[in-house]
Amino acid sequence: MHDPTEGGLLGGLAEIAHASNKTIVVYEEKVLIAEETAVMTKALGLYPLRLISSGVLIATVPENKVLETVEILRRSGIHASIIGGVREYTGHLVVAHRRNGVVEEIDEPYVKDELINVWERYAH
Repeated sequence: MHDPTEGGLLGGLAEIAHASNKTIVVYEEKVLIAEETAVMTKALGLYPLRLISSGVLIATVPENKVLETVEILRRSGIHASIIGGVREYTGHLVVAHRRNGVVEEIDEPYVKDELINVWERYAH
């Protein structure tokens, strides 16, 4: 499990993949994004999967326990979704499939947080 703070969800996934020498495949349309976050990121032109995600928890779960785990979380009132999977290392830490069809490949464990982009854009 990992808290994806700096670098958002993609940053957290890259750190997990790096630590485990795996590739993580993620599908943007499966990621739960709060309405407030969607509105804010759209207004500022930011990518929500690279935005600080305090309060979120990433968990890699054995394949035969995934559905049971999600059901237990949901019964406990915790929002959860299956957003992708862990694969053998392919040369990329994360392969992110975006809604628009673009496939983003992340090869480094550090992902620049969108808050840095905001700071750089509006701090002048």
